Amino acid sequence: MQFIKKIDMIQIPISDIKASIEWYTKILGFKPTWENDHEAIFRFPDGASPALFLVQTDKLTPLSFQNTTTSLENNIIDFYIPDLVGFHQFLLENDVFVSRQTIKPKDGFGFKDPDGNYFGAFNFD
Repeated sequence: MQFIKKIDMIQIPISDIKASIEWYTKILGFKPTWENDHEAIFRFPDGASPALFLVQTDKLTPLSFQNTTTSLENNIIDFYIPDLVGFHQFLLENDVFVSRQTIKPKDGFGFKDPDGNYFGAFNFD
């Protein structure tokens, strides 16, 4: 019997819930579906899983890891972005860290939230 049907939520460590809600709303483009004084849940507008569950912590350990083959910093979560060039430009205009200063339409890059959690933006089909 298979008990697990899907990934429901991915927990993201953050240091300041109010600042993070503002950043995730502005940068990802949708609002939390639930929040309290130290947590917030962001679900994709179409209801797709998984949700992002922001959890405030005093012992912040940003999400990323070093690839032992390339020695590059790798992200934990990749977002599918249809307009990759437009999203890249939007991040640059909003002073968001991006891993590459120039990209092509079928490409990919990394970006970080204010707490250093590392995400990927790709549009490979």
